[in-house]
Amino acid sequence: MTARIVILLVALPALAGALDLEARWTWLQGPFQRRGELRLRALEDGPAALRWTLPESALLPSAQVLLLDGEALLAWSEPEGAPGSLRPGDRRLAPLRALGAAFPAALISGRGLEGFLEIESEGRERGWTLLRGRLAGHPARLVLSRGRARSLAWELPAGSLEFRWIRGLRRGGPRLLILHEGGGKLLLETLNCDPGPLEPAALFFREE
Repeated sequence: MTARIVILLVALPALAGALDLEARWTWLQGPFQRRGELRLRALEDGPAALRWTLPESALLPSAQVLLLDGEALLAWSEPEGAPGSLRPGDRRLAPLRALGAAFPAALISGRGLEGFLEIESEGRERGWTLLRGRLAGHPARLVLSRGRARSLAWELPAGSLEFRWIRGLRRGGPRLLILHEGGGKLLLETLNCDPGPLEPAALFFREE
């Protein structure tokens, strides 16, 4: 499920400083849908944590949490010891470990992603900026429009991922980040984004 996180969000404030973002995700594959919630918390110039709930199942924990501090990464499940939990050494988490704690907020907002890309070539496509290079050591193609990500194609060992940032159907509605993997789509809609102060302990989601 980690490799399938997709994010749809309302326009975010500037991502400088602490950030507490609540969102709802929906996994779509053919006629099937699964839903849950996601929370991103990030301290100013510090660690960041992602927590997402999972559908009720004997094979899944109720929630998963990732905590990134620079290149260090912790992963655990809720409740502790639940089946299907991620482990910090899981190979699917290697790109996140390589990119560091600032990457999740950049991916969600579509802002500043070019700073994580080892650029090999730059061009123009239909008036947009097209960057090719490597992201966490893997081939990537990033399209920017007015400095904001429009699409990202990322070739990872576990499979190709495609992200798209699209304005919602409603005027002034949420922006969408859509990931395609094996014919499925995972959508996430931001419910609330608070740039206010956070205590470091909040990254552990103990009050949830």
